[in-house]
Amino acid sequence: MKKSTLLLFFLTTILFISCTKDNDDDNNSTPIIADEEQNDPNDEDPSIVGTWNLTSLNFYLDETETYPNGNQAFLSAYGYGRNLDIQITYSENPNRSTDQGNCELEWYIENPYGDDYPFYEKEFRFTNFVGDWTIASNDLTIVNDAITITGTISSLSETHLAYDMNWTEDYKEGDTQVHNDVRLEVEFIRQ
Repeated sequence: MKKSTLLLFFLTTILFISCTKDNDDDNNSTPIIADEEQNDPNDEDPSIVGTWNLTSLNFYLDETETYPNGNQAFLSAYGYGRNLDIQITYSENPNRSTDQGNCELEWYIENPYGDDYPFYEKEFRFTNFVGDWTIASNDLTIVNDAITITGTISSLSETHLAYDMNWTEDYKEGDTQVHNDVRLEVEFIRQ
């Protein structure tokens, strides 16, 4: 199933986005959001450098397929990770993130006529994915040889990290043009 393989590739890529407050930001930059409920009042400048454990993964996909005759098909899917055992280590100078671990992915294709169709990926493994990252204000970007993705940090403290990513993608599957709108929400706790 090409759609599931592609979605899993992008989930792997997104899971390893990392970020830190860039000390070279100009004075007009908005500081990284420090979640008041998660943040220790003594933490003035939370840093992402270190190892984090993934605690939550939710994703959403809207796909449009355009066939050579002009007809279109639409698909919406959503899902989450379970049995999460994924650690991500963030380093700086150079700004890199690497991962290790595995999880299960459970996702559903929305069915407007009844129950949503479930699809499961058991033991999805992550091994030494490396990406280079930058951050400005609360916006983060990760680049590797395959893709560039941007997102927004919604929470960062010394113990908690959350961000969400939105991106679009266009590609061909045979003679069919495919367009995807993807949203990913992830949360971590510091190890």
